[in-house]
Amino acid sequence: RELRRTTEVSLCSCRRSAFKAPVHYRSRSLPVRSSMATALSVALRCGAASLAGAVASCSAMCEERRPRALRHRVTPLGSFTMLSETPQHPSTMVFFLGVGGSAVSREEISAAFAHNVLPKEPRLRSRLLGYEDRRPWVFEEKEDFEAERNVLEVPSEETPVDRQQLSNFLSRQYLTPLDASMPLWQMSVASGLQRSKERSEELPNDPVSELRLAGVETLLAFRCHHVVSDGVSMSFVLLDLFDEAERMRKFIEEEIASRMAKARRKSALLKFLTAIAKVVVLLIQGVVGVAHHLYLAATATQPWSLTRRRFEPFPENRFGFRANCISVTDAKELARALSKKATLNDLMLTCLARAVARVCGEELQCHRSVNVSMPVHLQGGVLLKGQGLGNRIGAHTIRLPIIKEDSDIRTQVSQLDEVTSNCRFAKATPMALVAALSALWTATVLPGQAQQILETASAGTLMTISNVRGPATEVHFNNRPVTAMVPFVPPPPGVPVGVMVSSYNGMLTLTANVDPEIIPDAQAIVDSMLEEYYALKRAARLVTSRNRSQAARQAASQAPAPL
Repeated sequence: RELRRTTEVSLCSCRRSAFKAPVHYRSRSLPVRSSMATALSVALRCGAASLAGAVASCSAMCEERRPRALRHRVTPLGSFTMLSETPQHPSTMVFFLGVGGSAVSREEISAAFAHNVLPKEPRLRSRLLGYEDRRPWVFEEKEDFEAERNVLEVPSEETPVDRQQLSNFLSRQYLTPLDASMPLWQMSVASGLQRSKERSEELPNDPVSELRLAGVETLLAFRCHHVVSDGVSMSFVLLDLFDEAERMRKFIEEEIASRMAKARRKSALLKFLTAIAKVVVLLIQGVVGVAHHLYLAATATQPWSLTRRRFEPFPENRFGFRANCISVTDAKELARALSKKATLNDLMLTCLARAVARVCGEELQCHRSVNVSMPVHLQGGVLLKGQGLGNRIGAHTIRLPIIKEDSDIRTQVSQLDEVTSNCRFAKATPMALVAALSALWTATVLPGQAQQILETASAGTLMTISNVRGPATEVHFNNRPVTAMVPFVPPPPGVPVGVMVSSYNGMLTLTANVDPEIIPDAQAIVDSMLEEYYALKRAARLVTSRNRSQAARQAASQAPAPL
């Protein structure tokens, strides 16, 4: 309205100037054409000036009405991660990248975040209001935020040189609260891993020594609060840091488009009938899944008392890992060799059960099985076009049989079959969606009882195991090869063991985040899983040779007798 009124006044003044100008110039005996052209130019200049003033006044009015900062309400699932965390079990995701080549500087990381990541993700440039007092949380964008504030440089003399120092470094990253006045993420740059040979001896069977031998020069340790995003979505977004980001995103978008094109080929009637059938099956499976979960909760056995007697500020040996230790192709072939329906995840669960039985044999003597929770991304581990960061995860709970060390080959194979059937049953039920809806309802209706409800709903879970699929080929940061991607899963309160199985460049990485009061050394869990994998591999060779000999005998017996 202000623009319209100002424009009308300007046009009226222009008309008056246009009519008066010819009379004025005629008194000077100027040509009529010249006086009319001059009057028209004056009118145009006057109108342009008036229009510019009107636009400026409207812009000033809009600036007065515009809020100082954009705000976004935290989702209920994000609020649940805030309500359920404890000082010993914060909802903080931690992972690090091993980068080869020359040392990576803090300025390079800051520039990569500023140009490739922050413009696309407002949550990474927003602070959380109400972080200390537990009121409804809101993300408020910081217009003057610079990535350099959240990118820290570790002095070269403090670069971790062995597993012990790296575990202590990650414990500080995990347990130190993030700055509430800044966006809830942080990147630490630790360079000089190759030069650290002078400060330490090459320890045999040490994960950091293996990284050093693989050519890793810089460790990029990233941590982020779960209220910002889940781990799968964050890893998807951080692909923009790499040189191959555009190619990988294009490949993912083409895969999604091809799947959606296949879905569009169905007729409208078939889509309608399929939707009705899915709803009916979902309801039936939901009822069965809830009943099964209640059964697991009622019959759960917890071998350890989780009553806290003491807790060190930064306990040692909380984190353990083995980077690029198993080939993805070999693991899949081993799973199929032992059981036709087994998957790579089933094989890793079996190795975890045997590893826990080896490390904690005395406590698990009287227990035949334990409950394990498996976080699941509700969108299959990808973000659709236009989606940003958020929490889109649920969780399954399965019964994991404890496998004794002295079991023979047949027992190992039967236990793998049992793990496979339990996982297939859990994946067939919509319990991941039920868990997500339950967390949403708790954060909205009963925020004060979030911790108690989480411990009750965990059904006596002893371990949390998650898997993340990374890039299938090697990626680079500013023409430097990324040698290793090592993520860790934050176990929820009351769960003493968190294990992550991730893949990158065709290799598997195993990590563990444990409660040091229950399990004194996380590296023992990871090393035992690796040893059990090779034990199963030797058993598979025996099974394969036996099957081949039996098949040869059967073929010889069925062959016709010679004339």
